Amino acid sequence: LFTHISGVSIPTAMFPKVAVVGGGITGACVASLLSNTFDVKVDLFDQGRRGPGGRASHRIEQEKRWDHGCQFFRADTQSFLSHVNEWIQKGYCMEYKGKFGSNHSDADFFGFPSKPPFFIGIEGMTTVVDRLLNDCPSETFSLHAGQRVSSILRDPQTQEWTIFGTGGEAAYHDTPEAMASKAEY
Repeated sequence: LFTHISGVSIPTAMFPKVAVVGGGITGACVASLLSNTFDVKVDLFDQGRRGPGGRASHRIEQEKRWDHGCQFFRADTQSFLSHVNEWIQKGYCMEYKGKFGSNHSDADFFGFPSKPPFFIGIEGMTTVVDRLLNDCPSETFSLHAGQRVSSILRDPQTQEWTIFGTGGEAAYHDTPEAMASKAEY
């Protein structure tokens, strides 16, 4: 049971509930898996200014687009590769077959440019996160965007969990500390 975050009331469901803190690729994968596969109600809390994405953030300004977090990802296990292949079929991502460049002939780009395959989001890395979350059924998934989680507390008597945090300008990850520290949690 999640009862409090900056005045957001989350109704109690008849099936188990899970809170996911962070809407990057990992949070989106967990939310998607739980809300689509199991009878679990998922509440995802994300503090991103432009919505979920985390390190997979993508920006569009003045008709220019760029990824300012991770620009690609790899699937090093068969299990993850099976998910990635499904995402490719759904149009979330594709294999990147380009080359990595460098200004130095002896540069080592993160130590693995010779170990493909590499994958990129269609229209930017945020596409993977956006489409995973958009595919979550509304009956079992709720996104709480612009919410910074500060702490989680379990009541020893009721065994219920309470999430504390803030919303608005103070919630964003790039808010100056002086402003964020004045927020009411």
